[in-house]
Amino acid sequence: MSDAPLPTIIQLTPLDPTYRADPHAVLDDLRARCPVRQDPISGAFVLSRYADVRAVVSDRGLWRDALNAEEGTQARKRVEENYDPSVPRGESTSILTLDDPDHARIRQPLSQALYARVAKFRPEVERIVDEALDRLPTDAPFDLMDLFCVPIPIDVIASILGVDHDRLKEFRAWSEGTILGLNPFRTPAQTEVMERASGELAAYFLETIAARRA
Repeated sequence: MSDAPLPTIIQLTPLDPTYRADPHAVLDDLRARCPVRQDPISGAFVLSRYADVRAVVSDRGLWRDALNAEEGTQARKRVEENYDPSVPRGESTSILTLDDPDHARIRQPLSQALYARVAKFRPEVERIVDEALDRLPTDAPFDLMDLFCVPIPIDVIASILGVDHDRLKEFRAWSEGTILGLNPFRTPAQTEVMERASGELAAYFLETIAARRA
């Protein structure tokens, strides 16, 4: 067991060369010495054991919204920078970070509509996977993540949501840009990409919803 200082939250990301080279060694050591720890830089709690993580993410009694985090934490500071109390929270953040009652109000109708559609979608998913496999090069090395793993979930989600096929390239760009919101270490340039992508994605869906209602 190491007697080195415990890693900060930044040292538990690919930004740190030691973690990037062998994340398992860093995490194994952290689990052995201090599996639950409050990071001194961000104020966030770092959990490195599966059972602890599973218990936390499954606990509906815990808050998800960073506005409910402790004073002074980086997560709360980042949200407070652009927080407008006049805008309903359900319109200013993702359902992933909403707390009840807003979370339950939005999740229930979404689940009913989405699960029914997903249940009928297996043949379409198989078609998307087969086409992705057929496009892979057979005579040269290729990046599996770039050509197969990343596009498939985006294409499947787009199809489930009924995104126009001719807007699929844009939908991929919007999705990848919006996902940057989950990166607490994103650069100002990445934040700009995220905000632009989120705005364009929201505009597309609002336009689509209005057209279908009409």
